[in-house]
Amino acid sequence: MDHRAVRGVPMSQAFMKEGEVPDPTCPPSQGCGGSGDAVTKETLRSYLNAEALARLPNGGYFCTTPDCPVVYFDGWGGVVKVAELARPAWPKNASAPICACLSMTEEDVIADAENGIRDRVREIVYRAEDGGGECMTAAASGRSCQLEVRKIFQAHYSP
Repeated sequence: MDHRAVRGVPMSQAFMKEGEVPDPTCPPSQGCGGSGDAVTKETLRSYLNAEALARLPNGGYFCTTPDCPVVYFDGWGGVVKVAELARPAWPKNASAPICACLSMTEEDVIADAENGIRDRVREIVYRAEDGGGECMTAAASGRSCQLEVRKIFQAHYSP
């Protein structure tokens, strides 16, 4: 048994109150140790099969580090890796749509920026502001892509 464990429970969890959730960090033993963004069970259900979903019974967090092999994790050691996803997810897979609602890839955003085409980026922003789109289930992060799309667009835009 690990000397840093009490009855098989890691020390970081051994002295927590019942129901208390540990800080959301990607498990360094399997991933990057970085922070994560909370996702809903609805988001998890749209990307995971029943077996993977069972490892995150109370919901989970999305690991935002692009090259980390972990996509979802919880505070109790539950982990789902990139290879287990039902479909590719950006930023874990750079060729997957950054905007799953409009099937727009990062490459598309860069091409639009370099060509001065702002229509699709505007549509993403309008949809996000109107609460439109299916971000909660279409995006692996469960969030709108508008911030990332705008950053990438602005980095490559030259009027």
